[in-house]
Amino acid sequence: MPKLAIRQQIMVLAILPFLLVSGGTGLFLLNSYLTEVHHLDEAVAQRSARLLSRHLAASLRQDTGAVDAILASSLDREMLGVGLLGLDGEWLATRGQPQKPDISRASGNNRPVWQTSELTATWPIYRYDHTALSPQSGNEPPQLGWAVVTTSHNHFLQARYLVIAVSLLWLLLMLLLVVYLGGRLTRNFDTSIKQMRDLISNLDQHDWSTRLPHSKNRDWQFLFRAINELAHRTQQHLRQLQNDIEHSHEDLQKTLESLEISNMELALAREEALTASQSKSEFLANTSHEVRTPLTGILGFCHVLLESESNPRRREYIETIKISAEHLLRVLDDILDLSKIEAGKFSLQLQPFALLPVIEESAALFAQQAADKGIELIVDTVEPLPVSVSGDSARLKQLATNLISNAVKFTDSGQVLITLSAEKYSDDSSDICLSISDTGIGIRQQEQAKLFQAFRQLDGTDTRKHGGTGLGLAVVKRLVDLMRGSIHVSSEPGRGTRFDVRLPLPSEAPSTAIEAKNQIVHFWEENPDTRRALRRRLQANGFQSQAHDTLSQLLAAASPEVHLIAGFSSQRSFSDVEPQLTAYSDLIILLPSLAGVLAREDFIFLQKPLAEHKLLQALAGEDKRAGTQSLKASSVLVVDDNRSNRLLLSALLEELQATYTLCASGHEALALCQQQAYPLIILDLQMPDMNGEDTARAIRETPLNRHSRLVALTAHLADDGRQATPLFDQFMLKPMTLVALRQLLDASPRPDGAVNTALSLKRANNNPQLARVLTERFLLSLEETRKDWQAALVDRDTEAIGSLAHQLAGACRYVGTPSLERALEGLQKQLEAAEFEEVRTLAENCLNCMDDLLCWRTRNAVDEALVPD
Repeated sequence: MPKLAIRQQIMVLAILPFLLVSGGTGLFLLNSYLTEVHHLDEAVAQRSARLLSRHLAASLRQDTGAVDAILASSLDREMLGVGLLGLDGEWLATRGQPQKPDISRASGNNRPVWQTSELTATWPIYRYDHTALSPQSGNEPPQLGWAVVTTSHNHFLQARYLVIAVSLLWLLLMLLLVVYLGGRLTRNFDTSIKQMRDLISNLDQHDWSTRLPHSKNRDWQFLFRAINELAHRTQQHLRQLQNDIEHSHEDLQKTLESLEISNMELALAREEALTASQSKSEFLANTSHEVRTPLTGILGFCHVLLESESNPRRREYIETIKISAEHLLRVLDDILDLSKIEAGKFSLQLQPFALLPVIEESAALFAQQAADKGIELIVDTVEPLPVSVSGDSARLKQLATNLISNAVKFTDSGQVLITLSAEKYSDDSSDICLSISDTGIGIRQQEQAKLFQAFRQLDGTDTRKHGGTGLGLAVVKRLVDLMRGSIHVSSEPGRGTRFDVRLPLPSEAPSTAIEAKNQIVHFWEENPDTRRALRRRLQANGFQSQAHDTLSQLLAAASPEVHLIAGFSSQRSFSDVEPQLTAYSDLIILLPSLAGVLAREDFIFLQKPLAEHKLLQALAGEDKRAGTQSLKASSVLVVDDNRSNRLLLSALLEELQATYTLCASGHEALALCQQQAYPLIILDLQMPDMNGEDTARAIRETPLNRHSRLVALTAHLADDGRQATPLFDQFMLKPMTLVALRQLLDASPRPDGAVNTALSLKRANNNPQLARVLTERFLLSLEETRKDWQAALVDRDTEAIGSLAHQLAGACRYVGTPSLERALEGLQKQLEAAEFEEVRTLAENCLNCMDDLLCWRTRNAVDEALVPD
């Protein structure tokens, strides 16, 4: 219902209260009056019946003939009828037209009875003085009958209607008066409102001279005066505003001229700033390369010298040089990364990778440092973990490295526990949870807020004792933000610190259950957290495990059918019980440091924190004491313009007994690749004249090294340099260590192999287990595929050969079979244009490649247990 206008509201407020008050009062008075008249009428009728009853009682006692006279004298204009009613309910005498009452209702109740416009009243007639009590000596009934009187109510009805008519007429007159007064008030109000509306309309038309007229009403006069004053002030302000606009327009003209000049100056300054920024970026890149190259050379030769030096004093000097160089390298990395992040030039690369090896490699960097301090470094996992995730593995490793470095640095006793878990929240994504807790000095509550600020450290005492620049955690925080994750710290002084990192990463493959193995592993470990982590890794890989409380119990469980693992917290703990272990040559020993047992061949030694792939190799019987025999046949091409780097790599390759060739430029390397095949090529990214990316692109185009394993060696993983990732199989940071080089040689393909293992590993997202499964599946299906090819050749069905070639080419995309891929490529190019005899020749060439692959499978004796159901 629409709202009423002000005029209607005034009318309603004027009429409605009047109607309510006058109507309510009139109805109340009218009802009171009519009720009173009604009662009066009943009282008159009842009094007449009572008087008639007395007269009739006397007549009945003295002279019964006087009854008719009394009844006749009782009639008048208002009396319609009277009568004498017997006790049996029959009339004894009547005059007029009395209404016969109901005797049963009349007994004990003398109230009159209404019938339309008639009123009938009854009264009892008593024999003795108008009472129902008889004398003691009398036997007659006390009541003689009933006196009945029927009267007319018409004169009362006429009076009632007259009162109602007069009341309504008076109410109507008052209503008309109220309407008249309300209408006059609303007309005056409308006139004032119209005047104000006209004034506003004129003001809207910029007629500022319009004013409201004088009003006789005092309230309207006050309002009109206020509006007139407002209009006057507005007119004055408008004039002032026009003056200001004119002055501002003049000032704006001058400002625009100044802005044009300033824009030209800013354009020149912007060009200079861009040039300066580009120069700064080039300077940072050159500085990084120039500083990191000698530092990595120093670190590399420190590693080489430490492997051969036995003099304790000289080893101490070399280790001091190594620690100082590593510290300078970390400071340089933090400064460069922080500057890139703040400049907005830091980008993340999304590639599939295995999650656990990244964390294990990060922890392995600090294994020796933790062992030197006597603290336990533990990597624990909570299953299930995704087989692989998509993200930036290098930045995840950098993030974990910085957190582990801080934990080891600020922990003098106890342990550092690294826990990796995953919470799956969709089919293709998981929340990767990385927790790093230590038992170090802890962080005070007031210092936790500034923990992730750049160049901010703990108090001076802690800084002097442990060192640091305050950049590591700042870089970690920015990396976590770039990965859209979160990081939380909880710590108590003296009780250690815990960092919890949560990163949402796409999962390329879901978690899969490992088939249970029939191998039993018994183990004993001094540290309970390390024992729990070892148990989880064994169970995750399908082994049946049994933990023992003491070393004696472990040795008592020795048998040819079981594997034994003994974990020690220090070299001294192992030396104390070593005489008890001489009879167990296949015992796997876990130590925090392998520095004192590198030359020993009596046990299988593994360094803590334990890497999963090393544990699986040890349990599979791959003895590391004979691991250098397969490296002699490898041929490595090293391309680096820096002489010290070439010298370092040559020393490492000689120690691994691998054949190698050194090149100082990309052109020299390209010339060699056109003449000889190299399974492994190590390229420096930054070289003059022809850099590593151009060299790799040219090598990929040579027939002999199209599928060789190309490894980019760089002083720093710069974001712009990583755009060449599809050209390279792997990126590695300088300095190259003996362990890293050994892993590269193990993963490199052999020249006489039908399967390119490096290419298979690359196509399996660098997951060795996945590469083996994919390769075995392909080789198993190849026997059936070969039969289909032979049947198509016998039937001379070119269309079937084309379909089989297309299917086989698609299957080859998941494994490293370059020979078969080249044969299929040549066949598919000639299918449409060539004759059947040419197609037959090309198809037979493909069959020969399949035979080579099947022979390779037979020679390598792939374990059937690796084949999934």
